[in-house]
Amino acid sequence: MRSRSTAPAIIATNDGLAARMPDAVQSVIEGAGHMAPITHPKPVAEVVRELLERS
Repeated sequence: MRSRSTAPAIIATNDGLAARMPDAVQSVIEGAGHMAPITHPKPVAEVVRELLERS
């Protein structure tokens, strides 16, 4: 999970990790920052729910 405004180095790191991990997914939470579970609980919960449904 990350924000659209995440630093480019972090996005590149996430992209590299996701490319190496089978079934990895990346999610973007609009307007979220470091504390997304607290500031954006509903979108974070939706991402977690979707992940759990895939497992």
